[in-house]
Amino acid sequence: MNDTETRLRDYLNAKAGTVPESAHGPGLAEPTRSRHLPVLLSAAAVVLVVGLAATLLNHVGSGGAEPAGKPPVNPYGPPGALTSDLPRVPYKVINKNSSTLLDGAQAVRLPAGVDTVFSRRVEGGWLADQSDEPGDYKSGVLLANGTFRQVGPELTDMPVLSPDRTQVAMARYVKGANQGQILVVDLATGREIAHTPLGSAPLVRGWNKDGVWFTSGEHDSPPTVGSIHVWQPGDGKPKTVDVPGYSGTLDVPTEPGNVVITTGTMGHECMLAGSLDDGKFVQQRKFCSTSKGAVYPVLAPDGKTMLDTAANQAVNVSTGKTVQFQLPDPIQTWPEPVFEDSANVLVKTERQPKNNRGNGIEQLFRCDVTSGACKLVMKEASNVRLSMP
Repeated sequence: MNDTETRLRDYLNAKAGTVPESAHGPGLAEPTRSRHLPVLLSAAAVVLVVGLAATLLNHVGSGGAEPAGKPPVNPYGPPGALTSDLPRVPYKVINKNSSTLLDGAQAVRLPAGVDTVFSRRVEGGWLADQSDEPGDYKSGVLLANGTFRQVGPELTDMPVLSPDRTQVAMARYVKGANQGQILVVDLATGREIAHTPLGSAPLVRGWNKDGVWFTSGEHDSPPTVGSIHVWQPGDGKPKTVDVPGYSGTLDVPTEPGNVVITTGTMGHECMLAGSLDDGKFVQQRKFCSTSKGAVYPVLAPDGKTMLDTAANQAVNVSTGKTVQFQLPDPIQTWPEPVFEDSANVLVKTERQPKNNRGNGIEQLFRCDVTSGACKLVMKEASNVRLSMP
């Protein structure tokens, strides 16, 4: 299995909890890869879900969840001491028969087929996608009352927000063909604003001041690591970003202008933090991981810290100094950790069972990237999926 196939497997596994087995992949007439991954819940997990949901549902009236309200301009808020042990970002709790999105005092049960793997807070709810019929997938908003509002056309996926959170970029695919394009719509009205020319099926990676970042080539047969592109909606054709040795992953925070990109081959990968200057990638920091597996880079919302999750450490982009996280087990590299603010990051750890028999132990910690100190947030987190704020 090559690097790209490994990463695609990890992505599909992350989506498997809510996507039907019969769902079609983007642009494909027939399923080509199983998306089924059983979610095994221990007794402790069930107790946690019931207790946590009961606590938070006390804040929800009989008419449904409280209105989400307009998100703050900076959804991360200032770094510093946290006022609650619970995550300060939205997160999904997967129960045996349903899933619930929790965000502060709000608890919203997800409708059938709705997932929040690409979720971000928006006015009135959370960015989401839906796939409840074979070959039917769409982007939209999970509303605070528990309903799904479609935004944009059918066959769209991987929605990301504009820096001002008023527009959504998504991948629109051609059914039965390895083709697609990036589409930008107004979040409030669903009106199309701009789109790229039709090309190889894209994967949307993020949106910052330089535009919408996406890659293409991963859906080719055989799959490749793809190529990186940036597109400023309404400003002509996408521009290719040349990064020699690109190995298939990048992280694009919304607020800063810098990104982090992986290069090399599995077991010999490096993370490059940098930004665009006249369309060219300018490296700020190169850090090579000692991991033997795939590297999934994560960049803090202020762009000043990147995570080497495979080695349980944070890397200062400016100085290259590393800070080791004080954790009992390895960090679960996918799905990636989520920053609550520029100083605090939520990470899930994973302990393999003895002799690879039975279930492993997954726990959720809050770690300080400046000191490496970590505090246990959830003792049992195998059924918890974090979302971006």
